[in-house]
Amino acid sequence: MDAARSLPARWITKRYVHRDGKTTPLPDEEVPLFDRYLIRAVTEAFSGNHEEAVKLVRRARGAMGLPGSRWLPPEYAFIEILEALTAGTKHRAYLDAAIEYARNFQHIEPWASWAYAFEAKQAPDGPRRVRAAALALRLDPLSDRLQSIDARTRGHAEAWLERHNPFVRRKPAAGPAAAQRSSQRCRNTIAREYFEPSINCSLGVLGG
Repeated sequence: MDAARSLPARWITKRYVHRDGKTTPLPDEEVPLFDRYLIRAVTEAFSGNHEEAVKLVRRARGAMGLPGSRWLPPEYAFIEILEALTAGTKHRAYLDAAIEYARNFQHIEPWASWAYAFEAKQAPDGPRRVRAAALALRLDPLSDRLQSIDARTRGHAEAWLERHNPFVRRKPAAGPAAAQRSSQRCRNTIAREYFEPSINCSLGVLGG
């Protein structure tokens, strides 16, 4: 465990520039904060210091790069690590943090199927899980995470999608007053977070 804790200090990239036959060293490139916090969170979690580990998880989330900023998407690495921590420590707080992040990410990239599939697999039973399963089934029906969903939840999700399909083109509202009412409904939808998914408001182009 001590070796794991010292990993960020040892994981430093030496950089040089070669010019006119000379080699000039550049400042060392340290491990990004996101990685350092996650490494520390993992070591604290497996040491039994769950309170400290959860704090470090929050810090890692705050230090995360933008989607697409790294070869391995940091948002996906984040929830995968928290899922593994939950399995390895049996401490639910890590999974709760991952579910919360996946739900928030749905508003950042409403088309990201993994966020819905993750919630559908890991979230407690309820309307939000049904909604997540429905959207995951529509976006990525072959998702590995969906294979573990029980038949009852899948049935509810399919029925939900028939009633609330966000991918169907909707007739635009007529007139300024109707457009204003539509805009207000959209804002209310995002605030409720389920049963009229925010994807309708965030990505109307998906309707065609």
